[in-house]
Amino acid sequence: MELQVGPIRLILAPATPRLHRAAESVAARWPVQADTASIPARVTTRIRLYEQAGRLPRVRAEVQSGDPAAGSWRMGQDPLWVAQGEGLALVTVRLIAEPDPIAPAYGLRQFLRAFLTEATLVLGGLPLHAASAARDGRAYVFLAPSGGGKTTLARRYAEDGLLSDDTAFVVPGPHGPWVVPSPFPGREGLAASGAAAPLARLVDLVKGVPAEVRPLPRADGVARLVLRAKVPGHRLAIRERVLDAAIHLATVPGVLRMGLPPDRSPWSLLGVP
Repeated sequence: MELQVGPIRLILAPATPRLHRAAESVAARWPVQADTASIPARVTTRIRLYEQAGRLPRVRAEVQSGDPAAGSWRMGQDPLWVAQGEGLALVTVRLIAEPDPIAPAYGLRQFLRAFLTEATLVLGGLPLHAASAARDGRAYVFLAPSGGGKTTLARRYAEDGLLSDDTAFVVPGPHGPWVVPSPFPGREGLAASGAAAPLARLVDLVKGVPAEVRPLPRADGVARLVLRAKVPGHRLAIRERVLDAAIHLATVPGVLRMGLPPDRSPWSLLGVP
């Protein structure tokens, strides 16, 4: 079973029928990556899925050691899921074997979210807390905190080009950064419907101010991107990769500040047809 997010291809190998059903459940909600010719896979990861005994507790133990870019590593939310690997090529994941069939699929989705975050950073990309949409073959990323207008913008103005309503994946592509369909929708579950496209604009949304669009100074743009990076920031290697990616993106294409009243379209403010 194969899944793909931009330059990262995943090959899932479930060891049991229950895990096979869990993988099928996740794959059924995965966005179609119609961009494989534009962004060929740079990394192929084989993921072996096994069961581990246990029941889903209220509190899970965070597991984090090593670095996927530097050799052996281990991560997880024990006992929901625990993964380990050597680099990005081969990963072993143990998922909770609870009688509830939802638990393994939930654990697999949580693992994939964490792993794809790490892999995207290793490749020089950046996952962002943002809505994103493709328009006329170009991608636009709208940064905002929870409650900052991402879902409203995605629902009203993304139409058939939605790439994400909560987590945007900016990845290295041909001749610059691209934005690819996100497999991880927000709370309202708006599924990605657009195709990957080259990044045109990064926009920092601000609510409660008059309509305006202005470029942010490079240092302010870096700060906004670091703030909106949707990654666990407690490891030095992750913080360094986030900063490197933010500096690059704040330079080209740069970050715009947008005041977006409820009755205004972001496309009209950006001058996009």
